[in-house]
Amino acid sequence: MLRRWTAPDREVTTDDSDYVEASAGEEQQMRHESIEQRISLVDSGRQLLSASDFETRLIDLASGIQTFRRGDFGSYFAVSNPVTAGLMMLVKRSGAVRLFDVENPDSWDAPGMRNFSLADPSDIPLQGVWSNDGQRFYLAFSTGGLAVFYWNGTDLSLEWSTRSLAGRADTAVIYDALSVSRGRIQSHLDLDMAIEGGLGDETLHIATRRRGVIPATKLVSLRISDHETSPELIQSVEELGVRWLQVADEQPARLVDRIHDSLVVDSSRISSRMKLNHQTYVATTGANVLELTDGLPEVTSFGRTGFISATGNQQGSSLWMLLEDGAIWKFTANSGSGDWSRMSYTALGANRIMLSPDEQQMLIIAQGAGRLVDAASGRLLQELGQLRGAAWDLAAPARLAVCRIDRSLEIISGDQTVTLPDRPLMSA
Repeated sequence: MLRRWTAPDREVTTDDSDYVEASAGEEQQMRHESIEQRISLVDSGRQLLSASDFETRLIDLASGIQTFRRGDFGSYFAVSNPVTAGLMMLVKRSGAVRLFDVENPDSWDAPGMRNFSLADPSDIPLQGVWSNDGQRFYLAFSTGGLAVFYWNGTDLSLEWSTRSLAGRADTAVIYDALSVSRGRIQSHLDLDMAIEGGLGDETLHIATRRRGVIPATKLVSLRISDHETSPELIQSVEELGVRWLQVADEQPARLVDRIHDSLVVDSSRISSRMKLNHQTYVATTGANVLELTDGLPEVTSFGRTGFISATGNQQGSSLWMLLEDGAIWKFTANSGSGDWSRMSYTALGANRIMLSPDEQQMLIIAQGAGRLVDAASGRLLQELGQLRGAAWDLAAPARLAVCRIDRSLEIISGDQTVTLPDRPLMSA
């Protein structure tokens, strides 16, 4: 990953006193930022916006040069319009929103491109998503609230919001489904949004994750139509554990515990997930980013990839490591030091590797299924099927004991497989 430029650290504090930040040789008076630091990619990924309560500033991603700055509206995050790439929705932390067209700087002052009707510091906007036709903008809040804005090409209007539902019996089921049961959504990283359909008849899916002692994830799906005055609740389900929203392959929207079959990352280590066209980008707490492509098993990693499993020989002179992107690396010790080399094969989706005592075979376990491969080339030797557990016999070159799902035990050695008799019940 190439670092083209670096922005100065932005000081975070609750103090409202002023500080001075030097930029391009000129000192500029600014106030401390007291909001969650986040960035937004806009203008087809060509420009970057960093969160601020006091200003809107765009920076060219390739050069690091500032391209736009205004101090009369602080932008918490921005979402590009899917139809007009240069058009973006700017969202202030108070809930006020405004549209801005980077191709037309004068659009900043157009009154029809602003809407401050939901400005309220007691609730925090976390995520936003456009409809596929670029006319509706859905904004989700920390309390579970939802707002729907409509853009007709000239004026931006508030079409619907949960704040208007309080006390209305006919929409109580929608209000209850969207509300957060305990506390608030703590971060925009704990909220997923996706749109299906279009042309005035679309479905919005919202997944909210609640972490803690008893983590849980709730999925709410709403149908929005030009012919109805309010959304229709399609589903509201909650599952224990940290889950991720998946809307793909013409399957119903659902919650999954694994973002991708080729990605083995503990859910507690995933900080965020972003879907762009056919690519999914996963950021981990280890400060690396993994790129996944729909329909392909490959995983591209940026930064230092996390560690999944390790195995080695009995002499301690060689070590094999499995990383989150499926890569297998081998360390060979020599004369007090050693060398790393990447193996020619990968183990995408695997969560454990085990080397045979003679160093000729590698057991790879992925999603509970095992397979034996040649340790040097990765050539498949034998599919073992579903396993409950496995262990190499250290007294033999390559003899493997496995425990099946039905708790039966087998000894595998070369082409021979011996099933052990059932263990007798212990006497009282």
